[in-house]
Amino acid sequence: MSGKRSSGKSNDNEDLSLKLRDLLPTNKKKKRNAPKLLDETCNHIKKLNGEVDDLSNRISDLLISSEAESSINANIHGQQ
Repeated sequence: MSGKRSSGKSNDNEDLSLKLRDLLPTNKKKKRNAPKLLDETCNHIKKLNGEVDDLSNRISDLLISSEAESSINANIHGQQ
């Protein structure tokens, strides 16, 4: 599932990069640095997306662990 999402995000980032490049001024000196800046920005966004996915997985794991612990505690208290 995340493979499909990543591919979609990559295409979205490329589309966004192309659209942003179209908005840049035509000054050649600025334009030379702009594509590099856009690539770095897209790479940073990809990195942040990966971090969000990792944190979401950690939260899910913690919730599952917490629910399991609550169930165990309920069973222990029910047996006493």
